[in-house]
Amino acid sequence: MRTSDLPSFEAPPVSETLLGVEFAPLARWRIPHFGLFWHLIRDEYPRCDVKPSLAPQDEVFGEQSVPPLARRIQLEFLQQPEVRCWFQDSGESRLLQVQSDRFIHNWRKQPSLDVYPRYGQVRSRFETEWMRFQEFLAAEKLGPATVAQCEVTYVNHFERGREWASLSDLSKVVTFWNGTSATHPDPESVETVMSFVRGSTRLRVQLQHAMRRDLTEIVSFSLSARGRPGGGQPKHILQWMDEARSWIVNSFAELTTPAMHQLWKRRS
Repeated sequence: MRTSDLPSFEAPPVSETLLGVEFAPLARWRIPHFGLFWHLIRDEYPRCDVKPSLAPQDEVFGEQSVPPLARRIQLEFLQQPEVRCWFQDSGESRLLQVQSDRFIHNWRKQPSLDVYPRYGQVRSRFETEWMRFQEFLAAEKLGPATVAQCEVTYVNHFERGREWASLSDLSKVVTFWNGTSATHPDPESVETVMSFVRGSTRLRVQLQHAMRRDLTEIVSFSLSARGRPGGGQPKHILQWMDEARSWIVNSFAELTTPAMHQLWKRRS
């Protein structure tokens, strides 16, 4: 499907996007390599923070599929501390996350930058940074990174006072919600998770009541697709991401109401 065929909004409630890849752990990667990579990108990403590493999020399909809510216990003996580094630009809207088996590019909405840059720009930035990371791995004799899985995530914030006044209003925001009754007219809180499978891609949809860092009460509506690309080359990764993004955007439009589409100024 062409981008022009997808639903489009002039003022979407998107708060964050994520494009990422997961690959086989780099056997030679060590803590100093974070610093070496930061030296390469520091002019564009002057801020660095250390975070705990992300656990593997392998998606399994077919008869071997594990129910989404199942938990697997894994015991690993680590030769060195597993960490993840955040590299942020000066405006803190662009973020690279790097660890020994993961590379992620985020765009995050900031109060000083209220305009969503659109998927084409985010995709182009991911491609540029992923190629630069691959070149770094080659120069340091650490790679190549064998990509096993990709991810596309969109996080939307429905704000109290904008999309809803009380949680009983959620039926006016999302099409799948009818959680009120005469006995329970206004929920105290809400959390709903759904998952769908299409081929070798799984889409998870989550609706969750939360308090944002700026103390704005929100309902977070996230759509996250994870799955296997057709190959490990950049063209395969980007093609998978384009298809996953199309599924997410169409699902977002189908799962939200016409009244909200008017609020967000739907264009197509």
